[in-house]
Amino acid sequence: TEIATLKTGDYSARLKSSFLEPWEDTGCCVERKSLIDLIGCFTTGRERFEKELERMREYRCCAVIVESPYRALASGRYHSKMNPQSAIQTFISFSQKYRVPFIFAESRDNAEFLTFSFLKHYCKHQYESEHARH
Repeated sequence: TEIATLKTGDYSARLKSSFLEPWEDTGCCVERKSLIDLIGCFTTGRERFEKELERMREYRCCAVIVESPYRALASGRYHSKMNPQSAIQTFISFSQKYRVPFIFAESRDNAEFLTFSFLKHYCKHQYESEHARH
């Protein structure tokens, strides 16, 4: 692992063979959000978040991992005046428009596990794909 500032996403992964590439040029990134952060991205931070999603489209693999279950979003268990149905429609619209999946976790710990697993499997499949070509 390496701690660095990323232009896009909170986490990224790359294969060892591509160590000369900057992190932003890699094929996989994950943006992790708490539920209240996500709602903020759907309301006051919408323009900035859409720019982030637009940059994520350039990756071969990406996801937004939410640190709460879907039922928390659907039932409005957040401190905002945003209607839960509007929040649902926004996440569906964004996932379609930008081709970025939203993965809802059960908790922060589960989101950490899913983030690690998402990046690990990306690297595994890229490694297998590269070695199948040789």
